[in-house]
Amino acid sequence: MSEFQMVEEFQRFLEALNARDPEFVRREIYFMGKNCADEGLLGHVPLYPLFLNELITAKYHRFGALVWLALDRIMDVITDPEHPANVPMRSFLTIPPEVEQVLRSRPRGGMLPRVVRPDTVLHGNRIIAHEFNVSWPGGISDSDLTTDVLAENTLFKMFAAEMAAQGVDIPRQPPYKSTTLLLEQLVEAAELDNPYIAVVIPTPDVSPFGPEEIQLSRRIFDFFIHEGFDADFIHPHQVEYDHWPHYQGRRIDVMYRIFEWGHVMGTHRDEYGPILQAYMDGKLPVVNAFHSEAVSAKSIFELLHCRELHWCFDDMPLEELLETIPYTVNVRQADSPEQFLEEKERWVFKKIKGSASDAVLLGVSAGDDVWREVLQFGLETGGVVAQEYVDTPIMLMAMNPGEDLVQVPRYLDVNPFYFAGKMGNFFSRFSEMMMTSYVSWGGGILPVVPMG
Repeated sequence: MSEFQMVEEFQRFLEALNARDPEFVRREIYFMGKNCADEGLLGHVPLYPLFLNELITAKYHRFGALVWLALDRIMDVITDPEHPANVPMRSFLTIPPEVEQVLRSRPRGGMLPRVVRPDTVLHGNRIIAHEFNVSWPGGISDSDLTTDVLAENTLFKMFAAEMAAQGVDIPRQPPYKSTTLLLEQLVEAAELDNPYIAVVIPTPDVSPFGPEEIQLSRRIFDFFIHEGFDADFIHPHQVEYDHWPHYQGRRIDVMYRIFEWGHVMGTHRDEYGPILQAYMDGKLPVVNAFHSEAVSAKSIFELLHCRELHWCFDDMPLEELLETIPYTVNVRQADSPEQFLEEKERWVFKKIKGSASDAVLLGVSAGDDVWREVLQFGLETGGVVAQEYVDTPIMLMAMNPGEDLVQVPRYLDVNPFYFAGKMGNFFSRFSEMMMTSYVSWGGGILPVVPMG
């Protein structure tokens, strides 16, 4: 089955159904979006899933395991001053002083990022990763919500039944799959059967998180309560720390943080002081561990491509992982910086630290003057990597139900969640723009259905 074959099957099914009962189709598409919005996922969530064929699904399983092995090895090296690769590996990651202090600590619950969300695109049956989100990988609720709402949609159930009659099984994911795997990691980090869990999110008035993010985050908290765990949904300034971290006098056994490392180092870092200190003192397991910030730089791809360090990964199939990662190099370390001017269309410039397409510049669309300015900035500061450009795939999507279903082209990516290497749910972003994180540009969030 080809990359988009099941999507095409769904389109044919949708057109046939729309010809018979357009009102029913409009209603089901409406409820797909409304049911997601009612639980906090605002924006466009169409009833038009991205199906991953069996080969791609198997590759995503394998990909998650390889990412976990690579991060495990890197963390071993950069936290061991005696390791012969410690200094060269750290030089790639440009670890700031605040993180340096964290790396010297030995927290309870481990140092590895237990949750990883790579941003990927598909090319035929090949996975290409643009970056690994490991500091705080947002979107766990998005992945569960789109998957769970789709599974209960009447129109989608009709399609699944029709495909089953043709001998094609569309697997149904268990509800709250990603959140269930997150809970497993919290329990493991706490080393307790029934830990008291603090779900911590910044106060909306001092962070980019608005009311909709709080509602989505409460979905995680509510699930923990439903599963019989003691938990509270709190803000950072409500955590106190003396001998032990506590909330309203009760000791916190483990914390799930819904905030970026940048909040810890930013204007409101005093709010996070007790959390960070308890973590570094070995009194508070945190998911994701604050050590994760050391491997959140985009230069981690440059590190993995460095042949001189490949001996550090002798016990894993690194070459297989590198097949998914575009060649990446710091512009200041490139053998010939002129190549970025002579072959501009071949490259993408990215800040080593950044998210949501912050300071991402595509050579295929950037003006020559801006491109030269960013290159010069990178040469002077070392803060820019060049990554080989990979086309973001386009999928035709039914966006406007009516007498006729109108298909429009949209760029899309694929965002899987992994929990200690185990694959959770996915979501996909789509946009009119090649940088799919700009979902407000004629885009939104797609549910993803892995086959097999």
